[in-house]
Amino acid sequence: MGSCAPGLYQAILDFQAHNTGLSVDGHVDPGGATVGKLNELAARAAASSPGGSISPSTSGPIRDCTLASSSTYSSWPKPLLETLCRSYKAHSKGTYGGTLPASFEFLREIEPANFEAALDKTHAGFIKVVYDRAARHPGLWSYVDLIYEVWRTDNNGFKFSCKDPSAKHALIDFLNSSTSFCRDTPVMQYYHQGEQGLGSRLIVPTHQCWREVVSGFPGLHICVASAGNHGNEMHVDPNQIVKGKDSDGTCNYDVASMLKHGWDIRKLIFGKK
Repeated sequence: MGSCAPGLYQAILDFQAHNTGLSVDGHVDPGGATVGKLNELAARAAASSPGGSISPSTSGPIRDCTLASSSTYSSWPKPLLETLCRSYKAHSKGTYGGTLPASFEFLREIEPANFEAALDKTHAGFIKVVYDRAARHPGLWSYVDLIYEVWRTDNNGFKFSCKDPSAKHALIDFLNSSTSFCRDTPVMQYYHQGEQGLGSRLIVPTHQCWREVVSGFPGLHICVASAGNHGNEMHVDPNQIVKGKDSDGTCNYDVASMLKHGWDIRKLIFGKK
C-alpha cells in the first residue's frame, strides 16, 4: 500500500468530505468510488473544453459501454447490448425508480466500475433469457427502449419503457395483429393489475396483457401499461397456458397447462423455488 505527503492526504480527505457518497478515509483505491469521482470530474472538464465531445450541460455520471473482447457479454446480440447500454447510461434515481436498479445499491447509489460490472450486478443473463424468447418474433424487441426493474424468479422478466406514446401504441398493434400472441381475459391478467384500498383488495385495471400462443412450455407474457410509457412488463412464464387465439383476439386457454401455471404463481407469491 502506498503513502503520500500530509498535504496531499488532507486534500484527499477534503475532496471526499465535499462529495456525497464517498468514504472519508484518505484512500484512492484503483476501481474505487473516489478515483471514479475524480475521473468523472476530469471527463467533464475535458468535455467542456474546445473540441470536447460532450456538452458542458451534461449532468450525472459519464458512462461508457465499452466491453473487453474477453468479456462474456461481448458476444451478445447487438440489439440486446444497445438496450442495456441505453438503460445503463440513463440510470437515475429520479427516472421511474432508476433504470437497471439492481446495478446499484438502493440506499446509497454507488457506481459500478464499468458497464460489465453493472451487467454483472444486474444479473443480465436473466434479461437475455427474455431477449432470446422475444427474438423469435422479428420486430418485437425494438419496442423495448429502457429496462427498469429486473426480477429473477421462476419467471425471469423486467419492466420497460417504450420510447414515446406512438411506440407504445405500435407495440399494442404488433401484439394484436400477430398470430403468435393473444389478448388475456380480465381474470387471467388479474395478477398484473394495480391495487388500492385499505384492508381490501380493490383491483384497478392498469395493464392489458398478451400471452405467447404456447401451451405447457416457456412463453412470453407481455403487459402494457394503460397510462404513460413506463411500467410495461415482459417476462417468460415457465409454463405458458395458451392453445390458440380466438377470432376476437383473446386467448383460448389450455386447462391442463393452467394447473402448472397456477403452481408457478404459488411459488412466486410464497417465494418458493
